[in-house]
Amino acid sequence: MAAIVSLASIAAGLFLAASQPPKPTTCRVPAQVSGADTSAASFTVSVNLRCPMPSADKLYLVVQLLNEGVKGTVKHSEYYLAWAIKNSVGLTSRHDNPAGCTTRRYYLISVTLDQLALLQQSPRTSSGSYYGEPIDTDIGQYISSNIQVNHTCNKQA
Repeated sequence: MAAIVSLASIAAGLFLAASQPPKPTTCRVPAQVSGADTSAASFTVSVNLRCPMPSADKLYLVVQLLNEGVKGTVKHSEYYLAWAIKNSVGLTSRHDNPAGCTTRRYYLISVTLDQLALLQQSPRTSSGSYYGEPIDTDIGQYISSNIQVNHTCNKQA
């Protein structure tokens, strides 16, 4: 009798498992950012999305300026959510012609609307970049690609 009950339970479990829709998988392969590792005056940054991120997420190619601030003060990073990137597999490219002479980091972030709202609570500069808290502390956990470093010196007009 116990064997019959056991076989019935297994059959019911298999039936339930087969009738369930597959669970969505999240992308575990980081996107690839390329083209920013240069000192050229202008360049094209590409994002190769190898698999889609969660469908509710928004993707942004971030340009992080390092060691910003007035001489004699504590230097800080400034973050531009430079370009929204479509959440679909393939290559997306954006042209950049950065002004000034600074070191920049380029990378992709994947954020929910709540996470984006949190990042956007950070103070802003007159040029529109974010800095300070909470972006300094939180942005690292949303990076979904490699990081490319760029140091281009373009004369300002």
